[in-house]
Amino acid sequence: MSTEFSLSSRITVSPRQEGDGFLQAPSVVSTFALTDGSSDGQANAMWHKELTIAADSSQTLDLTSLSVNAFGLSGNLYFWKIRTLYICNTSTTTPVTVFAEDAENNPWQALYTVPIDLAPGGTLLAMDRAGWLVGGSSKTIKIANDSTIYSITGDTTSGSTVVSDIEDTDDLAVGMTVTGTGIPTGAKVVQKTASTITLSAAATATTGNVSLNVFLPDPVVVFSLAGVLD
Repeated sequence: MSTEFSLSSRITVSPRQEGDGFLQAPSVVSTFALTDGSSDGQANAMWHKELTIAADSSQTLDLTSLSVNAFGLSGNLYFWKIRTLYICNTSTTTPVTVFAEDAENNPWQALYTVPIDLAPGGTLLAMDRAGWLVGGSSKTIKIANDSTIYSITGDTTSGSTVVSDIEDTDDLAVGMTVTGTGIPTGAKVVQKTASTITLSAAATATTGNVSLNVFLPDPVVVFSLAGVLD
């Protein structure tokens, strides 16, 4: 059985007018393909996962023990070298930090100047024929969501989408997720005033001075890598 993993990227610049005509838009295309094997320019395994990173938390991937579950089988992949790395922050609102500040991640300075702030919609792509050694202190990749969880109190009314009598809404924004007693799962802020917020779903309980948490939606990070197993 053979495996081939390939990635390509294209950068196109819009045409620029010069005099009575237009210059042709330049195009840069780079292609990187890995054939099946363990030598330079080869890989014998690929790992892919979507990670949800909760607010004010992080997840650390141990590249020497990545869990897999496919075709009714489960186990772990133990990588020796990484030759392609792809990370995409699919969130439209929440940034994440890749290779978050951590003593374990210092060796990844050879790949990028770390940590890396990946903006909403941002993509990180690294490719190298020789690859990066995995092991010791360079075996982990940490992804963090440093967004703040705001704690507020307010009054809710069953069947109403308005949370009232909030002391301060300055730090709150439309699109933020709201959790707490009587708040339906997935409720978000759709409107705010100086002392109220309007939710996307009505409260299920009438409670005065109820404690609520408000934060940016948890980002989903797509993570793919290919390399050579130990």
